[in-house]
Amino acid sequence: MKKIVPIFILALAITVYFIFGSPSLRPAPPLSMSSLTGQLIDTQNRNNKPLLITFWATTCSSCVKEMPHLIELQKQYSDQIDIAGIAMSYDKIEHIHEMVKRRQLNYSIIYDQNDHIAQSFGGIRLTPTSFLISAQGQIVYQKIGDIDFKKLKQMLSSPKQQG
Repeated sequence: MKKIVPIFILALAITVYFIFGSPSLRPAPPLSMSSLTGQLIDTQNRNNKPLLITFWATTCSSCVKEMPHLIELQKQYSDQIDIAGIAMSYDKIEHIHEMVKRRQLNYSIIYDQNDHIAQSFGGIRLTPTSFLISAQGQIVYQKIGDIDFKKLKQMLSSPKQQG
């Protein structure tokens, strides 16, 4: 029994690292998505701008708490980054439209009606979950929970994110 416990702890630590740890560069899933306003957003053809994707739900208090920060990020860095909020499939479309209007969201909102986007990113169920995709189409940051906006802004200032 004493030998099994350390092996179990090591296996658990490795699993947690791969789920929550800093990912090595890996390609974003090749997706072309349409926002509620009809804007086409592509994860691979980035036009020299990174893409921040954040999965959210209207009932997620952390998601709502992040919205003012995302609005400000969009205002400050619109020439350096695209932002897309992916509304989860279990939300009702009328609730999504109401939230966009009430919170005056100035970034792209995409309704993942059939759960295709969440599945493409590994079966996302927890919100908020965010991914930063480089201008080259690589996932360079992912986070379950609140976005570290300080770290995100540092990454945007990095020359490798700019092109």
